[in-house]
Amino acid sequence: MNKPAPELTICLTSHRDDRALKGAIESILHQQQVRFELLLVSDDLRPKFRRLIDSFDDSRLRLINVSAGAGIAYGRNIAIKHSDAALLAFTTSDWLLLPDALQRMARAINNDPAAGLVGCHYFDIAPGAPIRREHFRNSVGFPANAPEISPGDAAGLLRNGSLRQHFFMVRKSVFEIAGQFDESIQRGSELEFSLRLLGDFEIRVVPEPLCFTQGLNRSKDRFFHRLRAFIARNDILSRLSAHSKAAQSTVTFPNRHHLRRSLASQFVNLAQVKHAIRIFLGFPRRNFHRIRNHLKQVVAPYCYRFAITYLSKWLIGLPKIKPSGTSPKDAAIAYYTWNFPAFSQTFIQREVTALAGAGIPLTVFADTCKNPEALDEQARYWYERTQYLMPLDQQRVLKYRRMFLRAHPLRYLNLFMFVMTRSYAHYKSFQNDRFIFAKAVYLAGLLQDRHITHLHAPWADISAFIVMVAARLLGITYSLQGRAHELHRKQFAFALDEKFSHALFAVTNTQFNRRHLASILNGRTVQKLHQIYNGVDLARFRPGEKTRNAGGPVRILSVARLIEEKGLVYLLQACAQLRDRGIAFQCDIIGGPEEPYYLNYHLQLKKLYRCLRLREQVSFLGPLSFDRILTHYQSADIFVLPCVIAENGGRDIIPNSLIEAMAMRLPVIATPVGGIPEMVEEGISGLIVPPGDAAALADAIRKLIDDPQLSAELGRNARKRVEERFDINRNIASYIALFKAALDPGS
Repeated sequence: MNKPAPELTICLTSHRDDRALKGAIESILHQQQVRFELLLVSDDLRPKFRRLIDSFDDSRLRLINVSAGAGIAYGRNIAIKHSDAALLAFTTSDWLLLPDALQRMARAINNDPAAGLVGCHYFDIAPGAPIRREHFRNSVGFPANAPEISPGDAAGLLRNGSLRQHFFMVRKSVFEIAGQFDESIQRGSELEFSLRLLGDFEIRVVPEPLCFTQGLNRSKDRFFHRLRAFIARNDILSRLSAHSKAAQSTVTFPNRHHLRRSLASQFVNLAQVKHAIRIFLGFPRRNFHRIRNHLKQVVAPYCYRFAITYLSKWLIGLPKIKPSGTSPKDAAIAYYTWNFPAFSQTFIQREVTALAGAGIPLTVFADTCKNPEALDEQARYWYERTQYLMPLDQQRVLKYRRMFLRAHPLRYLNLFMFVMTRSYAHYKSFQNDRFIFAKAVYLAGLLQDRHITHLHAPWADISAFIVMVAARLLGITYSLQGRAHELHRKQFAFALDEKFSHALFAVTNTQFNRRHLASILNGRTVQKLHQIYNGVDLARFRPGEKTRNAGGPVRILSVARLIEEKGLVYLLQACAQLRDRGIAFQCDIIGGPEEPYYLNYHLQLKKLYRCLRLREQVSFLGPLSFDRILTHYQSADIFVLPCVIAENGGRDIIPNSLIEAMAMRLPVIATPVGGIPEMVEEGISGLIVPPGDAAALADAIRKLIDDPQLSAELGRNARKRVEERFDINRNIASYIALFKAALDPGS
């Protein structure tokens, strides 16, 4: 018998080390009279957290993992996507619900067709104290008439200090009209959403306190809490005021100066100011460390966020560089990336090998090499010739700091301010600003010691940001290439416009990426964007004659990191279907997990593997050296890579393993994700199945098993496709031309 569909979805957002999470979940699961599902959105990937969730053993609870720093708005939008209920409620782990909270909220919004959103009051109690509404009534007085916000009344919503939407409920249909939460707003995204919602709906407040907090995760300093809220409201007001004028919104925003004065009156309390002065004037000397810790933990982070918010509006730019007087004979280029050589990035190794073979003077710098013991002979050659930055040599960093500060003091300070005011990653902080700038200084000093005149970043992520700063500090040109995750995953796609616009030239590896970049970059930047496909050294890929063992199992191969966008969940499901059809096969999956971002996915994959009982048919071989992977290509009959688009926007663009399998004359099965249609022609050089469709994938594998002639024909055409489009010896000519122009600008 099917369970009735939930009438309400509750989105509970949590972050790592939430001490109140258990109580928050319990308060929700104890709700009565309402059919609901609970979506817990969290960035915690630790086994301890997983054990906590499993301990509830409640089918209504579902976990959704997101990457660290994704933000509350992103988590709420994920919940909207996963919900089929007519109502959605949003809360965080700070807030515990009273037993009848959901029932009262649902009744309030269902009985008022004009209401798009319903909020409620809350109260604070001391940890361990009894939980009663009387705490609220006795401490602050209960309002007889709860405020109601009419359509278009933005001033009423912004001024109303009692409407704090820590726990609120929204109709699902509202999001189709008002849009979802703005993920670019770190604080106050629910307020910005409410202001947009006012154009078509009303906001109601249930005249009862329905949630409370024990203060476990909240700041102890109410003054700075209100100050932060004021700054967030002011920024939201500025943003929406400009938007309403451009879009002729039905929401009328009040005079900004008048509104700011009224907002300021909400947190400026004369008694608190006098109390603060009294404390600082008469504070005992022995408590000085408390002041210091308060300044460090509370004041400093707020000052930093305030500073970067307004300093970024000054448009502090990169200093201009003058053409170098270096002779072309003395010119040299350098590559910089975070991990080299890498098992999953052999295309970069092929690029530097081909460039060096063409006579380009080349040096490689990298942060580290994560798995040197698994390198093959060619990779070890580059491992021994790569200069690694991590851990930073602090004495040399200090030496280079003094050198650049003495030689170009204004440029040095300009670049530090540039780093501080730019959003280069989701983990941005003042400490990380200092570390990123120190790494750029260290890299620039090493480049100067090696007489490098042009710097290249093979990825457009944080390494490209460091390349940009180091090149400007040294006064040389730089270039970069945008490939995959750094363009499409939300936790990596930062400052793309600045990285590409200041580069001498930029490269991308597919027409798919070129169209994507053209949609987010200005026209002048797009003009210096070159499209060059990844390449393989066909001399290393010598396919033998493909012969199947008579009566033996078919050998299926997949080479992929154990991450969501590779779609391995659907490969396992397809293997289970093939087994149930009585087909004899052996599937080998080569690749390791990507931690910490996909640790949870790796655990889910192993759980599915056990549930489907595929131990006899499917083997996870882990990461292997390239020589061993070639052996598996040679012995395989079919190659499968069922890529999908991940929740965080990540997707495969040009899967390196797919090119290699095609070069080994293997019949391939893939999906039309990213740039794969530029590689695999349906029915000619491979088979294309819909992403996320295990049944279609099983049918395609069965088709190749039943038709050996088709498999052989697809394999031959796949090899021709690689020879025409992905031969490194052809594609490298375009790289050579670009780098020669960079080394000799006058040519």
